[in-house]
Amino acid sequence: MGFAKLSQLFETNHTVMVWFAPRGVGLSAWSTKPRDQVQIRRRFMLLGQTVDGMRVWDILQATHAVRSIESMQALQMTLQGEGEMGVNVLYASLFTSGIDRLEFADLPNSHHVGPDYLNVLRFLDIPEALAMAAEKSSVKLIAQRTDDWKYPLEVHKRLGWATDRLQIAPE
Repeated sequence: MGFAKLSQLFETNHTVMVWFAPRGVGLSAWSTKPRDQVQIRRRFMLLGQTVDGMRVWDILQATHAVRSIESMQALQMTLQGEGEMGVNVLYASLFTSGIDRLEFADLPNSHHVGPDYLNVLRFLDIPEALAMAAEKSSVKLIAQRTDDWKYPLEVHKRLGWATDRLQIAPE
């Protein structure tokens, strides 16, 4: 979508878009060499934290910063994320309120394939976190395989949520 079309969309729908890059992403990206990335991940784990855990914090703080702007307080807030960064958005949404909609694309179906959070698999995996998020916000997930998301769909069915509360669709 071109800038002119995007600008027109924002004007006609009274939409505000905020984009930010959590630590190590975008203009502040650390080295792109795979070996350096492994070293960075290990260093954070030695400190008792992970890069992804800190990115969740960054996303959470960004949502609070947006909500602190008086003209933004009454607007509906939608968070979007893709791939591993989408999981970071998912977890950030669990630690705040006022998120009206979550939109994801290509989330990993398990922490076995990413992202890293220390000891998270002792308690839950990504499908369970998605079901928890759907309890608070409307969720839309575009996934290559909808079979990987049976758990949140079953929760949706058993709790009798509205049909638009959780949408999982193929690409």
